[in-house]
Amino acid sequence: MDVKYQNFIKNRTEAIENKKANLSAFDRTLITVSSSSIAASGYFALQIGALGKSLNSISLLGIGWVFFASCVLLNLISYLSAATEADRTVEVLDNRYEDEHSTPFQKSVNKTDALNYCALLSFVIGVLLRGTFVIQNLGNLNG
Repeated sequence: MDVKYQNFIKNRTEAIENKKANLSAFDRTLITVSSSSIAASGYFALQIGALGKSLNSISLLGIGWVFFASCVLLNLISYLSAATEADRTVEVLDNRYEDEHSTPFQKSVNKTDALNYCALLSFVIGVLLRGTFVIQNLGNLNG
């Protein structure tokens, strides 16, 4: 194997590892923020209820929770998808090991990326719905 190809493999592997680390941090952050958003909006609703006030647009809260929960679920599915894709990649690399001039690193759109984008979209929708709910109910906290 020539030096240029070895450098290519080394640099590409480092880039992939960096991407994996960043996506993993992104996934953990989305799950943490989504879960805490469910809890925070629930606490907000309980505080209004404790004051004996009625909630405006309660459906926004429920729909927002659905999007936050779907964000968490999509991220969990994304983890499983990434593991499956890693297994497939190892299999492809093992099959092409003997042919050093083949191109085992074909770029493709994968299911994990799509799941991550859907999780992000669910998170954004959840934030917008929760924000709208909170704004509509802030007056209830003041009396």
